[in-house]
Amino acid sequence: MQKHLFTLLLLFPLIESQAETPTEVRDTINTNREITIEQVVISAEQSPLRHSMPVATISVIESDEIEHSTTTSLLPLLVERVPSLFITSRSTMGYGISTGAAGAMSMRGIGGTPTSAMLVVVDGMPRQMSLMGHPIADGALSMGVERVEVVRGASSMLYGSAAMGGLINITTRSLDSDGIESRLRADYGSYNTLHSAITSQARKGRLFASVGGSYDRTDSHRKDMEFESGAANLKLGAELSHAWSIIADGDFLHFDSSNPGTLQSPLLDNDARVNRFGTSLCLRNNYEESSGSLRLLYNRGNHHINDGYSPDEEPLDERFRSEDFTLGLSLNEEFTTWRNAHLAIGADYRLYGGKALNYNIVSGEKSPLVDKRMQQMAGYVSLKQHIGKKLLLHAGIRYDHLLDKGGEWVPQFGIQWQVARHTRLNASVGKGFRYPTIREMYMFPPQNPDLRAESLINYSLSASHSTSDNRLMLSIELYYIDGKNTIRLESIDGRMKYLNSGRIENYGAECDITWHISQTLSLTTNYSFLHMRYKVTASPEHKLFCGIDFAKKRWRASTNVQYIRGLYTSLSPLSREEFILWNASLAFRAAKWIELSARAENLLSQEYEIQAGYPMPRATFSGGVTLNF
Repeated sequence: MQKHLFTLLLLFPLIESQAETPTEVRDTINTNREITIEQVVISAEQSPLRHSMPVATISVIESDEIEHSTTTSLLPLLVERVPSLFITSRSTMGYGISTGAAGAMSMRGIGGTPTSAMLVVVDGMPRQMSLMGHPIADGALSMGVERVEVVRGASSMLYGSAAMGGLINITTRSLDSDGIESRLRADYGSYNTLHSAITSQARKGRLFASVGGSYDRTDSHRKDMEFESGAANLKLGAELSHAWSIIADGDFLHFDSSNPGTLQSPLLDNDARVNRFGTSLCLRNNYEESSGSLRLLYNRGNHHINDGYSPDEEPLDERFRSEDFTLGLSLNEEFTTWRNAHLAIGADYRLYGGKALNYNIVSGEKSPLVDKRMQQMAGYVSLKQHIGKKLLLHAGIRYDHLLDKGGEWVPQFGIQWQVARHTRLNASVGKGFRYPTIREMYMFPPQNPDLRAESLINYSLSASHSTSDNRLMLSIELYYIDGKNTIRLESIDGRMKYLNSGRIENYGAECDITWHISQTLSLTTNYSFLHMRYKVTASPEHKLFCGIDFAKKRWRASTNVQYIRGLYTSLSPLSREEFILWNASLAFRAAKWIELSARAENLLSQEYEIQAGYPMPRATFSGGVTLNF
């Protein structure tokens, strides 16, 4: 298989295609000009994520794609559109936390359970539960989102510990011109499932603002698997001058989730109530030859969990409660220095932690589990140098220090060769790392305060090609990952304990094709292959997606198929899944301000599991309305 992939890599410069007049959307290289990419953009440096981003492969999903999705969560769309990214689920809606939770994120087999090696960032603000070190999957909402960028591979040089496997960067929307735009969406379907959201953006001169809210609920396809959530966000900004601006934002998320347990081991009253709040203040500058930002961020959360009980047991009197927080400060500045060179420097500081306890609802007694704060400091420098018109070199290094645990040097190198006007070859090597979490070091009996950081080296070789009118775009990437010191649960003298005893050796390939066949018809397909010497769950060996989109006048229709093979849902006992999901949607714009839509999922009514013991729903249907005013 590798032989054929290398052959394809060599053939990319020879590929050409005849096509018609394309549609225009924003160029993700330069936001001041227009190109013809409408779907997922996959190529090196094609993202405004940070100009200092190393030569890497980034998947970009724009606002049109997000708006056409009928779910409030971004994650199902990302699983379809991004090669090698996989996210577990267990129902029609809601990922939950604690026992039986879904939402485990994996990129090229790197992620962890819970996910502590994939970083989610919203408008520059990392979203993590500080004690457990994982993002809150139910917080990745599509409400008011302008763009999502997914970095495939280690991103620790710029983003530190939690970005060992990759990065999901979410950017929310702001108006570019004076006026007010609002959007209301509601969808209702199988199992009494409701998705609803309202967003509004406004601008007047140098002042701009956006606000949004959402409410979602479902009875789910299994008894005692209900989910309900509400969220709100607010962003206020002002352009202080032609080069300086200030932005303040805040958001709130609440959800209640229930877990009935697996079919083999059912649970009663396994419920969770979660509240999350985040805010940030950002001062930005944007000069002709330099740009940067100073950002102060703060987020916190409280989690109330009832672990439930088996039907043949007595209810537990204890409840788990936790409070966590993160306070962060980041500074970065990017310069155009000498000719054809770009220099970026940055520094980050983070104070994080919290406390957790078991509370006895009968006696009122509190049993502390952990009360811990940690400090992390880092600095990095990154340099990109163009040599002639066809060669780009990149080198960057970060030093990251966790107080009382030591530091990590994180280098990354890359080279890009513009083989032809529309063909690029990229090669990169970089380090990813992850500090142990407070949970792993201090919280529960398997804890080990002597744990060291995990680390890996990611090697990649990729090629991208497009036709002269950008109607056909292709990319392919080969990668190899070698990791050590991964944290595993081991038995020592009859006791379970976390140890740095694990290894990572993964290799694979990714391919992505977008073809705008005509002004009304487009095709998107991607495929990823993953081989893991040391197996983990939530990382399929084969993942294939193929989607067709049709749009003409007032009608829009799409259908897609996703094929998953070699997905480990359990390692002991060993359990693998293989399934095909067929989805379809139809929308009609009845007037300029109203659109009606319908969607069907799992039309083949497949029986499958993504988490062992949690069967997924069969065919589901929903209908909705979108109002623009």
